[in-house]
Amino acid sequence: MKKLVLLWIVTLLVGTGLGLSYPREMPRSSTIPSAHPEAVAEIIRATNQIRQRTGAGPLLDVPYLSDAATAHSQEMLELNYFSHTSPTPGIAKPKDRVQAFGGWDTKVGENIYRASGISPRDLAQRVIAAWEKSPSHYQNLINPEFNSVGVGIAVKGEDFVVTQVFSYQSITIKGMTATPARDGYDLTVEGQIREGTREGGVFVNNSFEEKFSANPEGNFHIAIHVPSRATISLSQKKAENTYSQSLSFPVESIREQ
Repeated sequence: MKKLVLLWIVTLLVGTGLGLSYPREMPRSSTIPSAHPEAVAEIIRATNQIRQRTGAGPLLDVPYLSDAATAHSQEMLELNYFSHTSPTPGIAKPKDRVQAFGGWDTKVGENIYRASGISPRDLAQRVIAAWEKSPSHYQNLINPEFNSVGVGIAVKGEDFVVTQVFSYQSITIKGMTATPARDGYDLTVEGQIREGTREGGVFVNNSFEEKFSANPEGNFHIAIHVPSRATISLSQKKAENTYSQSLSFPVESIREQ
């Protein structure tokens, strides 16, 4: 029996029912190498320092956000544009690009920077200084609603492009398998609740399916049967038995391996 496997932070969704595609072949790994990784680390460190000063929580460096950031930086250089909006169908907006790399985060933001002829040693400092002076970029840096980040740098000659992607995710999916069964799939999900209540619910096509609970470390396991075409939503339990949606994804996004 064939199995379908989704490693949530490493699968690039290309040619799926979502219509997502890039103009060139992209790695199916969670690591699209960014130029100047030391500058990437310094940008994230400096961002968290700024957030600490303003009372916002630290951002977790998430691989698929880094992939989305690096891919956008590379595309801006290759296609010679500078914008949050890509000309490539299916990945026009930052949230589209995050989804293309396997993330279904509920809130997404993005900072971009371009410069020429500066020393790589000065890059991180110049980037942060520019974003601190820009009200909209600075708001992303200190936004307490974000808890995750990824940074990607592309270089062409003396030109540098930097993209920083922010998101909010209270639930992280670590892995998923789906085995064809009857008229759909037997679906298992391994995940972690990063913040908030440890109780949640699974919804299939907007209908409540079952509850789930996480252990003290936040880890949880779900095993359900779903139709072959369905939207799966994971939600956290709130007061009075209501649920707040944390993430949602189409079951068609699972790729056959």
